[in-house]
Amino acid sequence: MVLWIVRILFAPNHFKLPLHTRLYYCIFGGYMVDQAALYDFKHNDKKQYLSEFDWYRSRCINDPYSEMLNNKVVFTQIIERYCKTPEIYCVKKDDRLAGMNGRVINTAKHSSNSLVSALRRTIIRRVFALFA
Repeated sequence: MVLWIVRILFAPNHFKLPLHTRLYYCIFGGYMVDQAALYDFKHNDKKQYLSEFDWYRSRCINDPYSEMLNNKVVFTQIIERYCKTPEIYCVKKDDRLAGMNGRVINTAKHSSNSLVSALRRTIIRRVFALFA
């Protein structure tokens, strides 16, 4: 019950969905409000997606590899040998940018905006660390 209240019901609402939408997807499925927006449940079936509640309950299935599978950077480095994955250029933590795959990023010279401009066709995706 505490999990549901803390992690799901009071999850940040980055997409500014109304309260009734938050409550509906929290109660009828265990989804965080941002998941409802990202998964576009108006056009997609909820049954095709793993809710936050179900993910949390199933996180021990892959023990002892859970930490590795839940870390998006480590998981990408392992799985890229077997299938096509997006390249990770850098990781941002607080005000620092750390280059990946041998890239050196001079944070005094590059802001995240200038880095995006330099890379041109890049998709920036925020990676949330839930258990940091």
